[in-house]
Amino acid sequence: MQRTRELTQAAARALGLDEPTAAQASDDGGVVLNGTLVTVTPMPLEGLAGEAGDDTLVVSATLGCRVGELDAQALCAIFAHAPGVLAVYSAAIGCQPDGELVLHRMVPVRDAAVDTLAQDMFVTQQLAALLGDAATPVRARQ
Repeated sequence: MQRTRELTQAAARALGLDEPTAAQASDDGGVVLNGTLVTVTPMPLEGLAGEAGDDTLVVSATLGCRVGELDAQALCAIFAHAPGVLAVYSAAIGCQPDGELVLHRMVPVRDAAVDTLAQDMFVTQQLAALLGDAATPVRARQ
């Protein structure tokens, strides 16, 4: 857990946060990037990880939409884009108790972990935004 906090703080610094804000991000478990909450957890999600061990983190980002606010057409638009993203980026889509859709990615802890974790956090945010944006034309027509 401590290693995850240290990596999160260093990644937050690499993403441009000042030291006090980066320290707060590590305490909170993540950062807000481009308006998207991105969190880092030290253990794989059950069912997602298989045999992943201590060398794996889960980076999660909200999609910016709630299931209850989307009609079937908007949900289908999101899930039409999901298979490629999920397969290529070792990801899964989940749902918070409040209905917020979340993209979860398993990322390995690498030797140059700080830079790669910062990149993984940014990529996860961008992928979540891409999936969330898939429903935007549908929501805009409503």
